[in-house]
Amino acid sequence: MNVPAEVHGVFIPAAIAGFAGFAMCGFFTSIAQAMMGKVLGYDNRLLIGVVAGSVFIASTLGQFLQGALPLRLRLPLGCVSLMLGVIPIALGIYTQSLALFIGGAVIAGMGQGTSFRAGMSVIAAASPTREKAAVTSTFFVVVYIAISVPVIGLGLMASTTEDNRDHFRRCDGITGGAGFGTADSAGTGRGKIDLSRFSLQAAAD
Repeated sequence: MNVPAEVHGVFIPAAIAGFAGFAMCGFFTSIAQAMMGKVLGYDNRLLIGVVAGSVFIASTLGQFLQGALPLRLRLPLGCVSLMLGVIPIALGIYTQSLALFIGGAVIAGMGQGTSFRAGMSVIAAASPTREKAAVTSTFFVVVYIAISVPVIGLGLMASTTEDNRDHFRRCDGITGGAGFGTADSAGTGRGKIDLSRFSLQAAAD
């Protein structure tokens, strides 16, 4: 794994956004069934599948639609959508509302897809040709590690409390916090990154 120094400014926020987004996806794929049954009180397998799949459908949609956004806003807007999506998810868990839970999944899923595709595009555009494969591989290592974080984290939290809703709210909070931090560093706060340098290369993605 190798990330050249000149790519760090783009790679770090993109990797954080990717990590947060894939952690959110891992959250759904690993504990959706338990949450639907133990917290929301549903045991219909088709419904559980639809809820879990809604995140990936929304993610795919976000990846397609992100091309319509201005280049410099794709990553921060994706992170904001991811951050906003975990709020109704947490409220849905707390109030046991299926509508809030699914709505949050769709919003967060679109944010994940948008930020992931945008991050990949700017990383590929910013990387030197000879280093592009190594940088891209490093990015995928980061996001694939993120998928396992909810499973491990929820397992550790389960040993300290029996309140399932508390587990899920903590996971939502961590994901939302990572999304906020990335949105700030990518262009909505002090650590503003100028992505316009990579517009020509990324526009082709």
